[in-house]
Amino acid sequence: MTPCGSPPVFTPQSFRTATGGLVVTMRVTAKCPGGDVLFGPQTRITISDGGGLVASGIFDFQRSPLAVPAPDDGGAVDLELTYPPGSFFRLPDTLNGSGPSSGSAGGSGSGSAGGQYLVDCDKGPTPGPPPSVATPGSGMPAASSVATGAAFPAGTDVTATSVDALRLQADADRAFILANLNNRWVAQLSSKRPGLVADGRTWDDQAILDEFLALRLRFNDVRLLWSDEWPVFSYQGWWVTVAAATFPGPVEANNWCRTQGFDPDHCFAKLVSTTAGPDGSTLYWK
Repeated sequence: MTPCGSPPVFTPQSFRTATGGLVVTMRVTAKCPGGDVLFGPQTRITISDGGGLVASGIFDFQRSPLAVPAPDDGGAVDLELTYPPGSFFRLPDTLNGSGPSSGSAGGSGSGSAGGQYLVDCDKGPTPGPPPSVATPGSGMPAASSVATGAAFPAGTDVTATSVDALRLQADADRAFILANLNNRWVAQLSSKRPGLVADGRTWDDQAILDEFLALRLRFNDVRLLWSDEWPVFSYQGWWVTVAAATFPGPVEANNWCRTQGFDPDHCFAKLVSTTAGPDGSTLYWK
């Protein structure tokens, strides 16, 4: 099998989160009639949708080359790509719809890849002649690769992408919060705004998003609020992360913080409500 002059078509099949990051199952189809092989150490694969950049990272196929069969009779190979923290901006619940997608332009913890996504592949430099790789047989499990780091297309505005991702996440989480957390005590895990100096750093939009995503990967179900939209917060312009578990009162919420190993500065009881004001909505602990 020889490399094709054009990168293959990547069609997202599903999105899910795992402890290692955002996991995307791709259907990979060669553009050349003889098939294709990916074997470069710096292959960039970027996923976008109508809401902006979803994920973008560098994958090393030199260690494990990927043979892509000839496209005749629907030949393709499945590939599971993992984008670790720092290389993805969006979670499955902010992505387009549900159900299978098709084509190179086409996403809670998991979901089918509905809607339209654009997947851009830059094969990058190759180390020499292609290796001898056998065409994968039918019924074989999907190949997998973990990004070695983030890499964004030229001209990417990471700040604007992070702001858009935060807004989409808060919008996606609002319905869940109204249905399940409204007028309930929860554990608040973070409140950040751009320019805040805390924990030995100055926070920007990308850092705020990365912290939220890391908490989501750790606890599976945390939610994001924009303080302007909830009267229980005294200040506007803050992104607030809460755990989705609810408690009978603030003491129980603070006990949860203790059992999870948080210190009082990074976890405390908060009442989430669309009607209550700031007074009496927070209980700190020592």
